[in-house]
Amino acid sequence: MDKLITIIFFFINVFGCRDCQAQFGKFSIAIFRGTSSSTLSNYKSPFAIYDYTAKPISGYFFDAEIIYRVSNRLELQAGFIQDQRGVRINHMETNEWTSGPITWYDTTVFNRYVKNNYSLVPISLAYKFRLTPKINLLAIAGSYLGFLSSSLVQGSERTRQRENTLLIQDSGYAFLYSDKKYTNGVDVGIRFGCGVSYAVSKKFSARLELTVWRGLRKIDARHSNDSIHVPLSSPIQYDYFGLSSLATNFSYNGKVGIVYNL
Repeated sequence: MDKLITIIFFFINVFGCRDCQAQFGKFSIAIFRGTSSSTLSNYKSPFAIYDYTAKPISGYFFDAEIIYRVSNRLELQAGFIQDQRGVRINHMETNEWTSGPITWYDTTVFNRYVKNNYSLVPISLAYKFRLTPKINLLAIAGSYLGFLSSSLVQGSERTRQRENTLLIQDSGYAFLYSDKKYTNGVDVGIRFGCGVSYAVSKKFSARLELTVWRGLRKIDARHSNDSIHVPLSSPIQYDYFGLSSLATNFSYNGKVGIVYNL
């Protein structure tokens, strides 16, 4: 009986270890260095501002990934990225009217700068199209979960009124806040893109990936036009982000790195 139990455990250990080794060999570790260009999408101009310009903000990031080879053509990717999302908004409006010999000029300059830093966890599937024994094209699709690590919103507005060449009024406000309570702490979205992989050796390969990230959750935690932070006696009719509360994150990412097969 003891010998039978010993034989059973022997086969369990042998075949179990072989199975573990086979599964372990399907994993890869990847390290990437990349750049991103992000803006905010799905928003409307605040109140009377219709001819504003929105510019993206750019940054660099590191990406660490674990890759599981489901088959020769299909991969499951899970990673961790520290990246930023935001936008720059600028608007200048000049009104002019004349009454007799007097001409009035009313110029308003409006600015917003939003920069939110996130810890991102993307999970995606990558399908390989083999071109040569060493080169594969990749089609990538998946989702991501982002956790807000810091938030910065900087804004200003200045209005100047002139009567002919005489300045009769110069007023405005400026603020800079890093309070995370006005921004949603969790972002959820989808990502898709393409890439190319080149096998340097049996263990190492170089990889380039280009992806688009689209947030599905509003960044405004209050979902309303907050004006309480502006340090003026009368409320300002612009929200915290300089946008409507429908704004979501949107980003283009490009990265290059090395993949090591375990």
